[in-house]
Amino acid sequence: MRLQAARIPLDRYERMVEAGVFDGEMQNQVELIDGTIIHRNQITPRHANVTSSLIQWSYGASTWNLAKVSIRSPILLPETDSAPDADVAWVRCRKYDRLPCSADVYLIIEVADETLELDCGAKARMYAASGIEDYWVVNL
Repeated sequence: MRLQAARIPLDRYERMVEAGVFDGEMQNQVELIDGTIIHRNQITPRHANVTSSLIQWSYGASTWNLAKVSIRSPILLPETDSAPDADVAWVRCRKYDRLPCSADVYLIIEVADETLELDCGAKARMYAASGIEDYWVVNL
């Protein structure tokens, strides 16, 4: 017998987050990838250092009237039932009533310490299927 994970639609995941299902120890440690809730690895000092450098670079390189830099904040991708927390995202500069979605994204950057397979596999396919054209993976 082969076990399969139950697929969770994005709207149900959003309701779970709003209801506080992941508060406490799980807060900021899960993300929805292709309808599956996955646990995020703990950030290593090396990962944090590289992410900080990318954030600093992003602030200098982005055009502030067009893009703002989002750090480890969810992006809603209804096309793939996903809500990843990208390490760094450049999103359309505007006021949001809800989280940014794929149409708002200019660039996604993931820092791969122990997650290279996920970042270059499932996440790359997810971002491409959602129409995000600029996706970078920094392999530590």
